[in-house]
Amino acid sequence: AGFSPFVGSVPMRDEDAACSRVQALRQEGRADLVVVIVQAGAEGASVQPLPAGDEYFVGAWRGNKRKFFRKMVDCGADLVVGHGPHVLRSMEWYKGRLLAYSLGNFIGSGRLSTRGPA
Repeated sequence: AGFSPFVGSVPMRDEDAACSRVQALRQEGRADLVVVIVQAGAEGASVQPLPAGDEYFVGAWRGNKRKFFRKMVDCGADLVVGHGPHVLRSMEWYKGRLLAYSLGNFIGSGRLSTRGPA
C-alpha cells in the first residue's frame, strides 16, 4: 500500500482511511506480507535527522512520518518504508516491525543523486 501527502495520491493525512486500507489487506488475506511505502518528508541533507513532529517543505505539509509509520504497524503493516527526503534516515523496530524512515535515493535512477547522504 502506498501513501503520500501529495494531491493525486492516496493521502496520508487521512490516517483512518489509510488504516482501513492496510487492515483490509490484512483481513481479506490478500497479502501474506503487508508493506507500506510512503513518499513524504521535507527535502535535503539538512533534514536528515528525523524530526519528532510534522515536516514542511516550501510551506507545504509533508507529513509526520514517525506518527504515521507507527500507526500503519498498529493497523497491521509488517514493514513500512519511506522515501522523499532523498537522504538516508534512521530505522527503528516498532512492535517487532521495521520502520525505515527514508532509503534516500537507493531506489531510483537517472536524475537522483547518490552522493553524500543521498
